Amino acid sequence: MESLTHYLETMWKETDRAATTGYIKSWPKLNANAKRKDVKYALGDYVMLHQPVHIPKAPSALVTSWCGPWKVTKKIGKDYKLTHIDSARTTVQARINVTAAPVPMHPKDYDDRFDVVGQIVWPVIGWPKMAWSQLGNTLWHIRERATQ
Repeated sequence: MESLTHYLETMWKETDRAATTGYIKSWPKLNANAKRKDVKYALGDYVMLHQPVHIPKAPSALVTSWCGPWKVTKKIGKDYKLTHIDSARTTVQARINVTAAPVPMHPKDYDDRFDVVGQIVWPVIGWPKMAWSQLGNTLWHIRERATQ
């Protein structure tokens, strides 16, 4: 009888241990979305982009991992196409990498900065090769017409 009691106790402990470890392993999957908010941004909203930066030997309190603000210019599935309001650089990012930008001091501040960047004429040096070839073809056609 003692061996049966001992066997049942051992089996109960193993079952309890297996249930506990199974719960511990499944807990992250069950609670992964518990605090996550499904935030959707409209076209024209301003957001901050999370881009972690690692600078060797720099205190992490002095290094920010959020940059921006960026303007949402297009929605691609669950991702957003963003345009930086100061440099006009574009990027496509998942919605988990963005958060709402802080409210500007003046209501039209972000819009004014974005409009100024849209008016900047970038230097010709940065043109892609295809643009150079199209420009060359156009100039060649103009020269040919002038000589006829």
